[in-house]
Amino acid sequence: MASMISIFSLYSLLVLVLVQSTHSAIIPEHKNSIAEPKPDHPWSSHHTYIVQTNHLAKPSKFATLERWYASMVDTYSPRATTTTDRILYTYGTVMHGFAVRLTEGEARRMSTVPGVTHVYKDRVYHTQTTRSPWFVGLHDDFGAWPDSEFGDDIIIGFIDSGI
Repeated sequence: MASMISIFSLYSLLVLVLVQSTHSAIIPEHKNSIAEPKPDHPWSSHHTYIVQTNHLAKPSKFATLERWYASMVDTYSPRATTTTDRILYTYGTVMHGFAVRLTEGEARRMSTVPGVTHVYKDRVYHTQTTRSPWFVGLHDDFGAWPDSEFGDDIIIGFIDSGI
């Protein structure tokens, strides 16, 4: 029984690695009238962008990265709203940077700022799992899939909501 569980664990890990490496289990969200902002809404031309920075390029006059980020937003994307309302999230573990609402032109200007390594437009993805077992090569007749009773009583899931 223990060897069966370890074999299933290895197969599960393999499945997760394959799905992650091929991005086969995600598809872009389809546009619809509910999810898109209304044209007359003040944010209608704005999208969320992830601004990746080189934290070592922070000028010494800024005490924290957050103050540097706020200065960038104030300088390259000036608006009547406060900067603290516009910066949605700051990143500091795997990468350094922040998420902010910008127009396309503001995002282009932000990408030219010294210390900014890249500006990514954030996208929403929806998972698609209805065909995953067959895509990763699990068969109904043999292997880990029937040996584990087709995953009965086993729940494996990853939810990454992004921002």
